[in-house]
Parts: sequence; C-alpha cells; structure tokens
Amino acid sequence: MKSLLIIVVSLALLTGCNNTAPTQDNANLASELERVNREISTLQAENTKLKNELEDLKYGPEKLLSEAKKHYGNKDIDALSVTLNTLKDKHPGAIEIDEVIALHSELMITLAKEKEELEKETALIAEANKKRLEKATSKMRKTYDEVTENNIYVDKTTAEYVNENSFHAIISQDKDGVPTLLMRIQYSGDDWVFIDKYIFKIDDETVEITPSYGEVKRDNGYGGVWEYYTNYVTQDNRNLIESIISSKKTILRQQGSQNRSDRTITEKEKTALQNVLDAYEALGGGNPLF
Repeated sequence: MKSLLIIVVSLALLTGCNNTAPTQDNANLASELERVNREISTLQAENTKLKNELEDLKYGPEKLLSEAKKHYGNKDIDALSVTLNTLKDKHPGAIEIDEVIALHSELMITLAKEKEELEKETALIAEANKKRLEKATSKMRKTYDEVTENNIYVDKTTAEYVNENSFHAIISQDKDGVPTLLMRIQYSGDDWVFIDKYIFKIDDETVEITPSYGEVKRDNGYGGVWEYYTNYVTQDNRNLIESIISSKKTILRQQGSQNRSDRTITEKEKTALQNVLDAYEALGGGNPLF
C-alpha cells in the first residue's frame, strides 16, 4: 500500500510539472494512474475481506456457540450472558442463538436450585450450631464484666470463690464474641504453701507448670489461707487438660520451697473441664495460637 501511494504521488507530480510532454506520455501516465487506482481498490477489498474473516474467526456464530458451552460448563452465567448478547448483536438470524438461549436458561435454573439448596444447608447448619451452643452453655454459669464488657463462663459445678480447692477452665468472651480460654488452679487450707510449682501426675506421666514471680496470688481470711494461679491456655496446657480428662487418676501437687499440698483431681472436675472445652468450641473457639 505504501509503495502504491508513492507511485500515485510521483505520477501526480510528473503530470503537474511536465505540461510540455507529448500527449502520448500523458495518456500513458493516465493509464498507469488508473491501473494503480484499480489495484488500490482491489487491495482495499481484500483487506475488508480479511477483516471480515478475522471477525468471523473471533465472533462467528460457531465460535460464540463454543464459548457459550465453555461458560455453561464453568457455570459462569455472567460470561454466558455477554456471549449471548454478542451473538444476537452480530448475527441476529443465526440458528446458534436458540441453542445459546437454551444453555442460558438451563444454567439460570441450575444456579437458582443450587442457591436454594445452599441456603437450606446454611440454615440447617446455623440451627444445629444454635442448638449445640444452647446445650453447651446450659451447663455454664455466666457472669458479665461491665468494665471489660466480657462474658465469663465457668461450669456450674465449679467453685464460685477462690478460697476453695479447684482446678478448672474459664471462658472469657469479648464484646465481639471472640472467646478466650483460661485455666485456674486454686489451693485453700489452714497453712501457707507459698506455691512456686505445680506438678501433675497423670497416670504414668508427669507434667510441671512453673508460674513466673507474682503470678500466684495469695490471700487469707475466715481462719484459712488460699493461693491461686490463672493463665491463658496454651497448646501445652490444652494437651494437659485433655490428658487429665481422659486419665484414670491425676494427682495435683502444689509445691512450695518448704511445704506442699497434694490432692486428686475429682471426676466432677474432669467433667467440668470437658464441659468448658465443649462450650468454648461451640462459642467459636479454636486451637491456641501458642
């Protein structure tokens, strides 16, 4: 095309600059110009034909039908809608339109059914979780901390005061509904132990917990003394609790530098621990992060 344009321009310049040339030369130039114009027209027609062929390759009815089937298989209703509209716009009378319309209608019905089934399944799961939560928390004693805005859950059989011997778990649920699992070990007696270590003899296994300085709280009154330790449930502590629950016998030694106090974890405490773990999971709690 570029070469032909140069020829045309050159011929035009020669025609304009050579007024004295013989008539035969002018006739030859005119003939050559006509030939070039015909060739340009032919090339333009071929170019248009190639564009149309390319358009058919990209947007032909068969090509669009193939795309529609692909979108149908992928359950992509938006892409299928675009393909259908393109087919109608570019090929209004194409027989493929009816087939694509059928695919579109069928996919709409399929997606509607799947959505309905998903909604039913979601509702069933929500109802099951609700009943599970109600059952789990029905065994809990719940209090509300107005300062932290946390809900506190402990098993109903768990000691209510720190001046009672107990090993139990606690759930603290923040205002966003996120639960945190804690554990508490309480000692109560006539004499101070000044506990600095807890030793659990779980059947044939021994596990130790050594609190940091100041983590064991102490107080006294009404003729007795009490010491208690509260901490977050780590993965190790979670394993400890689960081992105690499933154990035949667990002895808790509360060790001080000079004194100690031993007692056996009761079946009631084991049941209470399991109840709290169940409630924790029902409230959406997961495994400890550390």
